[in-house]
Amino acid sequence: MALLAVQEQGYTSVTAKGGALVVRRGAKEIISRPVHEVHELQLYGAVELTAAARWLVLDRRIDTIFLTRYGQYRGRLVGRDTSNGQRRAAQYQFLLDSSLALELAKQLVRSKLKNQRFLLQRVRRDHPDRASPRSLVALRSLIRRVDEVQNLDVLRGVEGFGAVMYFRGLSKAFANPSFAFVHRNRRPPRDPINACLSFGYTILLTRVESAVWAAGLDPYLGALHEAGRGKPALALDLMEELRPVVVDRTVLRLINRRQLNPADFVNPEGELSQIADPEQEDEKDQSVAVHLGPVGRPILLRELGRTWRSRHVDPVRQVKHTLRAIADHQPQQLGALFEGRRSMYEPFRWR
Repeated sequence: MALLAVQEQGYTSVTAKGGALVVRRGAKEIISRPVHEVHELQLYGAVELTAAARWLVLDRRIDTIFLTRYGQYRGRLVGRDTSNGQRRAAQYQFLLDSSLALELAKQLVRSKLKNQRFLLQRVRRDHPDRASPRSLVALRSLIRRVDEVQNLDVLRGVEGFGAVMYFRGLSKAFANPSFAFVHRNRRPPRDPINACLSFGYTILLTRVESAVWAAGLDPYLGALHEAGRGKPALALDLMEELRPVVVDRTVLRLINRRQLNPADFVNPEGELSQIADPEQEDEKDQSVAVHLGPVGRPILLRELGRTWRSRHVDPVRQVKHTLRAIADHQPQQLGALFEGRRSMYEPFRWR
């Protein structure tokens, strides 16, 4: 099954015809894809979704995601069979217990730090000249520190410092003279590598949020991220351990293999509308924004698809599955924890 991403602007629409999703520009048919071959539909900017297509994707439970023309998340179609009242009640009861929520949050942060460190270890193994010993030592210390944390604010501080040290180390791993990466910035991203990371995290979040909905959980109440302000907190929680293995290594591969060029990025000079970013609350000057353009975006989406198909050990089943299958299963595992059918959450460990 494939992703159908429709980003061409100017009288572009997606309609349904004979069990297929059809992309048209004006009266001209651009592409037709049998609905059973599509697992996700992404609509960018002014692309329209007709009523016939809307009913078809809802009936076939195809994830349908709406983004701005520059790849910022706007929303999704959610069908009526995506909630489970009893499971959600168990979720609320579990997460409103501060001690239980803290232990779950510690598992998530520990897993994220370990996976970040693993990526830097791979860089050191394959390219010793790009290694960052200080970042590796700092992350190892922070992993140990997680066990000692007694409240959520301190845990968030540990995670935040871990991110600083991790991206400091990751900045040395990029070896393409056409691109510079000094530190992580967002809202908006202000250089091409940060643009790739931000777009990749947006796509990762939509995938994890879809899995949370499918598991019958409430994506807006989590353990690590604060609820409220439109944040899908539980989806943000669960994507943390997947960031290094899904997005960061994909962007690193793309840049170092020179699959993207500076011409693949655009600066919209303030054209973006003011849209809430689920990862960050503050608003910055959009005139300095850098985003993947219509040529570069499909390249990153294709490489992300390749990463999703890579096989890793499932933390519960202890057999190899695709990353996509693991990401789909983690919310199910979490639901079992909330319902008391599991004693602990088994985080994904990249090996």
